[in-house]
This record gives sequence, C-alpha cells and structure tokens, in this order.
Amino acid sequence: MSFLRLFSVIFLSVYVFNAQAQLVKSEEVIGQVAETESFFHVFSNADSSLYFFKKNQHKVRDKQALWEVSKFNQALEEVAHQQYYLSSREDLIGYDTNGQDIFLLFTEDLEHIRKLTLYQMPLFGQQALKEFKIDLPFQLKMQAYETVGTHMVLAGDVNEKAVVVLYDLTNGQLKVVRNHYNEKSRLLSLTIDDATQTFKTVTIFRHRQAKYEVRLSIFDETGKELLKHQFLTPENQNFLSATTQTLPNFDELLVATYAEGGANMEDYAKGVMVCRLPLRGEQQFQKIPFGALRNYYGYLPLDKQEKMQKKKKKRSSSSKDMNVMNRMILSSRKTGFGEYAFYGEFFYPTYRALQEGMSALNTIVNQTQVYRFSHNMMVVFDAQGNLLWDRAFPLNDHEQFVLKGAGAFAYLPEDHAVMIYKEEDELKGYEVSLLGDGEITAGREFSLMGLPEDYANNQQYSGAGGEIMHWYGNHFYHYGVYDPMGKGREPFFFLQKYSWTPVVEGKAGSVE
Repeated sequence: MSFLRLFSVIFLSVYVFNAQAQLVKSEEVIGQVAETESFFHVFSNADSSLYFFKKNQHKVRDKQALWEVSKFNQALEEVAHQQYYLSSREDLIGYDTNGQDIFLLFTEDLEHIRKLTLYQMPLFGQQALKEFKIDLPFQLKMQAYETVGTHMVLAGDVNEKAVVVLYDLTNGQLKVVRNHYNEKSRLLSLTIDDATQTFKTVTIFRHRQAKYEVRLSIFDETGKELLKHQFLTPENQNFLSATTQTLPNFDELLVATYAEGGANMEDYAKGVMVCRLPLRGEQQFQKIPFGALRNYYGYLPLDKQEKMQKKKKKRSSSSKDMNVMNRMILSSRKTGFGEYAFYGEFFYPTYRALQEGMSALNTIVNQTQVYRFSHNMMVVFDAQGNLLWDRAFPLNDHEQFVLKGAGAFAYLPEDHAVMIYKEEDELKGYEVSLLGDGEITAGREFSLMGLPEDYANNQQYSGAGGEIMHWYGNHFYHYGVYDPMGKGREPFFFLQKYSWTPVVEGKAGSVE
C-alpha cells in the first residue's frame, strides 16, 4: 500500500476551537494505518514543504525493506511519492532533504560510528536511487548531521575532541573540516543556512590553564572558513549548550547555558549567558542565573511553587534545586524592536539498565543514558541581555533516548512571540506581545484541540497526542497516530495545519 493511500480521507475544514482566542484549524489529513507502522518527518525551510517517510516492516526482499516517502506542499497536497528498497540490517541515524531528494543515513554500530551508508532518494522523475558507502578515518560519536548544497556535514567528537567532516555527494570525497586532536573540546551546535549555503559551528575548548574558549565559525559548503569569533568565557564558565543567530548587521548573538568554572558535562547548568559578538568592537556578555527568572517554577503545582520559592530565597549552596542538567534545546528570535525571545526545553538524564544477554554463568548489562524532559520556558530580554519577561510551562513526562524538542516556538509579525506545547494529550499555546518601549503585555494562554473533531467527541484514545512540528512563516504542523480504545477500532494517522493571524489595532491574534 503506497504512502498516499494511507490517507484515505482528506478533510479541509475551518472551525473555531476557542471563542476567546479565536483558534481555527485550516487543513487536516486523516488516514488509516497499520499498528506496526512508524513515521519519520523532515521539514524543508527552503521551500516550506513537508516530507514523510516510513519503513514497511512487512515488505522485505533480499534483506532489504521497502521505504516510502511523500512530499506535501503548504496546502497539505501530496506533490511527490516514491518507493525504494533499502538495507534492513542497518539503523537509521539521520535524514535531511534538499527539496528534490531525501537523504537517509544508516550505520551498523550506533555507539562507535565508522562505516556509514547514505541513500539519496529522488522524489521526482525516473532517476535511480544513489547509494554512498562512507568509511571514516576514526570512530565518531555523532552529535549532528545536516546537508548543505551538494555536501553532507557530520559533526561529533573523537575521544572527547570535536570533529566536523564534509562528504561531497558529487565525487565521494571526504574532508575533515575541523579536527581538534590536540585540544579537549566539545561541539555545542551545528546550524545550516539554506539561503546562503553555509553552515555554522560553535565549539568550546578546555585549556591547560583550566580556562574555556568558545569559537564560532561560519563555513561555505566546501568547508572554507568565512568568519570566526573566539573568546574566553566570562568568569571561566563552562558552556553546556548553545544557539546562535546572525543579526541584520552581521553581528552574532550567542545564547548558552553555563556552569560555574571547573564544571564538567555531568554537572548542572546555573543559568543563561547572552553573548553579543560584533564584527568590530568589544564583545558583550550578560549573565542571567536561573534564580533571576521570576517564573522558573511556574510549571509546578502552587504548593510546590511556594516551596521552591522559599528555597530560592535561602540561596543554599548545598541545594541543587535550582540547577538544570546540561542537556537543553535552545532557540531564539529577534523582534522588530530589538528584544530577543528565547525558548528552551529542559532535560534531565536518567539511566536505565538494558539486559543484552544472559547465561548460566553471567549476565551482560549495558548502561544507556535516557533523557526525561520536565518543562520548557519562554524568556524575553533586550539587546543588552536584561531580563524583561519569563514563563515556564509543563511538558509531558516521558523518557526518550535522543534529545528531541517537544514544543514549537516562533517570533511572528506585529512583535508577537508564540509557543505551542503539549500538556498530556492537549495542544496548548502561549502568546506574548512585545512593545516598542521595552514593556511586555500580559501573556495569554490558549488551547488547540489535538484530536480531529469527528473522532474527539465519540471515541477514547491512548497515546501521547502526536508531535508538534516546525513553524514556517505564520504556520505550524501537528501530526501523530492515535490508537482508539475499544475492540474493532483501527488506529489512524492525522496531520493538522494551523495558521496565525497577527494582532491588528490591539485585538487578539488568532490561529487558523
């Protein structure tokens, strides 16, 4: 059964969810699926298109499984569909698109990556599937994977030293762009700019003098370094995660979580550091401890909020209640008035023993790190890093093996910052209006129904309520698979699109 046939019915509907917030859903796709099917997605910023692909567990030939991929435009119309047989013995570790092809990256060893298989799956015409076998000169612990132009970018570390590798899809050549064999270093972020065909890396180094140095580099698709910023961290603080944004005057804004000097990756983040890196002139730094956030514990019940606020006032050096584990997803947006809206998701590592095998003599157990996220935050600050407003939100409490965002954040026209997140099986949102004098209007919470209307009123469901997806322009997607409770009811796939209407003359904005 082709991917398109999974969507047996297409609903295009417009109806109001919440009178106060004027929330409207613009498009929706619904289709029956088999229980064993799982879906992957990738979003292309280049053409605002959405790609879904899946592995069919039941269709296998010559140790190859059938993969199906579809491309949808902004109106949720399928504009391309293809089927390919790929190796069924390797694990999928990354995927991307250039608008014409889907790239799937596989490996046989997830922990020590040395041999990779890259498939280039054409979406249009009768072009043949391309397969690339990649042999790395080292065992890579991969952290990020992207495609830029005709090159694939792999980033990670080798023996606690940051490495960035380029693979040319046209001739199969491998190029090590960044190789810090002589310095203990970590990759903080890898980002791609589709418009300029460049990629950006942020790396932190530990010197022998116990000082930390951060380097931000911008490369073209061939690996040529176009621009570099480097600085020693203020007060010898260790950066644990980071996000960057190029400003209109080509200055760089870097927002990072930090730990106190001497901390390692197993320690806790203490707050947020805002770094302004100009092309010319003095670099500026502003530290915002988590204790300075007024609503850091807003996701907790009121009784627990009061308890945590009391601990906050005591400033106990022995308490770690105000600390956040280092794993955190960050993003930021610049507003029209010079403020910056910052969004982060907080993750707490837990550990689970996985039993690999057992005999009469011994038991082999492998300890694998698992992440449990707790909450997310929206923070707004000015160009100098001064805190203007903050708010915390609950997230579904479940464990996952990889860091994957559970919310969607965007800065929209008319100086609005909007965040969409999940609370149990319900979609919720929060809107903040940013004013030119540095003031912020009171935030406004709204709800979006996570289930299609025809199903929500008549049936009960189990499951996490789907995935929140990317903002593009004034729109975002929500998709998932719902499993109806009750005998004889089949699970179904849904894909929903929401559109944002900005504020006009002080009236509330709307999602439609």
